[in-house]
Amino acid sequence: MPDRFDPVHARLYDQLHREKDHAWECELVRSLLVKYADIAPKSLLILGCRTGTHAIGFSKRGYEVVGIDDSHPLLTQATTKAQQASIDPLPTFQLTNLSSLDLAREFDAAIMLSGELGYQTSNEAVRVAIETVRRHLRLGGLFLFECWYGPAVLSIKPTQRLRVIDTPYGEIVRAAAGSLNVRAHTCDIRYDIWEITQGRPGDKTRETHTVRYFFPMEIEQYLQLGGFTLVHMNAFPEIEHEPDETTWNLVCVARAT
Repeated sequence: MPDRFDPVHARLYDQLHREKDHAWECELVRSLLVKYADIAPKSLLILGCRTGTHAIGFSKRGYEVVGIDDSHPLLTQATTKAQQASIDPLPTFQLTNLSSLDLAREFDAAIMLSGELGYQTSNEAVRVAIETVRRHLRLGGLFLFECWYGPAVLSIKPTQRLRVIDTPYGEIVRAAAGSLNVRAHTCDIRYDIWEITQGRPGDKTRETHTVRYFFPMEIEQYLQLGGFTLVHMNAFPEIEHEPDETTWNLVCVARAT
């Protein structure tokens, strides 16, 4: 299984995303699950769990959590972080991808954050991913996912960005440049990442991630064909606002039927 994140990117992943308020996102997601659930969810499947920060957050809130990711170095960090967090019960993690996932059980809810659905770039991959989620949810269970909103992506368009992140030992520099493939509804993002330690160049890596963006009617159709009813589609993280051409991210909640 090819790894989406090379060892350098994986090792620096948490530092590259440390500005994200994961605790606040967990509360935001929890509020949507509570709002639309027929019964209070207790078991949670996290697809694309990365280094486990959300999984740990939901475990602390009393959920039974299983985290899935296809990156071995990220899951290694997730396991270590969960053990250090002293949670009971611990979230469990499994290395696999959406096309081959089969846990032979059902959950009350499943979530995809970190743009995981967008990594399913073909129509077939999206279809398989949604069917996989449905197979792991009980009747009435909830599927919550965040993705890129097509009208905003086409309006704003990807730009070149440079971030410099201070660390105890120096800094991390990340340059990102995106290019659109409008025919395929995808964006190729090239990341160049350098680690500078005590003023000296350290590890560096270059990766290209291809991410799909979505439009409302295709989302609704994929969900219907996969056995879901859409119950919420708004901007993310401004979950009370209708998406428009300024809101790059979208959050959807669907109920298993």
